[in-house]
Amino acid sequence: MKTDLQIFDSPSQQRKLHVFHDVLEYLFIIIVSLSATIAAFITFLAQFKMHF
Repeated sequence: MKTDLQIFDSPSQQRKLHVFHDVLEYLFIIIVSLSATIAAFITFLAQFKMHF
């Protein structure tokens, strides 16, 4: 049975894991900001339609 250290002890494995983690983080940030922008846009459109 391998321990976590034995599985992830090679530098290339660690680098791959780090890159994967960074990509996930950026994707999460992009999705959150996009949904916030879309929500704000929809709210703005609703307000805009109410005035005319």
